[in-house]
Amino acid sequence: MYATLHDPQITYRWLFHWCGRLGGVIVMASWLALVVVEWVQSGLPESNTWPQAAALFVIFAGYLYGWKNELSGGALAVAGTVLLFAVHAISFGYLPLAPLAMLAVPGICFLLAWCFREAFSRVEK
Repeated sequence: MYATLHDPQITYRWLFHWCGRLGGVIVMASWLALVVVEWVQSGLPESNTWPQAAALFVIFAGYLYGWKNELSGGALAVAGTVLLFAVHAISFGYLPLAPLAMLAVPGICFLLAWCFREAFSRVEK
């Protein structure tokens, strides 16, 4: 009896693209859950937190845009994370804790996916 094995090759581009997608969905869902819980417990946030919310909107827009365009979406997510650090430093006078930089990870995954797509498209030509 003969058997065949389907052995698809998973490219780095595919891996990083899906890590960016999955990471973005996890971060957005977790953040939404935190916002809902805080809203229920404390009501609307204070007005000094709106600039941070705007920076988070930029990050999340980068996650969503990265689904179709890795370069622009990844750059937008990373720039939004830098913006969030700047807004926090201006608002409170000190930088936020370092783990907040993890918000840039899905964007970096999108940028890596774009890099691998560009690298392998040059090889194939």
